[in-house]
Amino acid sequence: MEQRLCWARQITDTLCFVHSKNVIYKDLTCGNILLDAHLNAKLADFASSLLDKCPLLVAVTASHQYPRLAVSILGDIFALGSTFYEIMTRGVPYPKFFDKEIKAWYSKGNFLNTQSLGLIRDIIMYC
Repeated sequence: MEQRLCWARQITDTLCFVHSKNVIYKDLTCGNILLDAHLNAKLADFASSLLDKCPLLVAVTASHQYPRLAVSILGDIFALGSTFYEIMTRGVPYPKFFDKEIKAWYSKGNFLNTQSLGLIRDIIMYC
């Protein structure tokens, strides 16, 4: 658990830095996080990132997509919460459902039960 919390912190710090440079990352999932030789989390694959409101070139995973303004800092923060869920549970939110279903649930404010995740549950739900 300590290692997972460390990764969550490292990813958060990196995303804060990215946002401070006016970049929207846009595709935050564990699939775009690499670990170095010392098990430090590194954010990779900036191909879908937006700078100066350029057109988006890739689609975002529905399980990590903010239901309102997907291309925004809020969208990145929502994806951060989904990524924390993924780190803590070792699984993506709603793995057996279609994107359309996931988007509908999120739009209605229906989220996964995170009670078993302890204090990080509050952070995930805030995101």
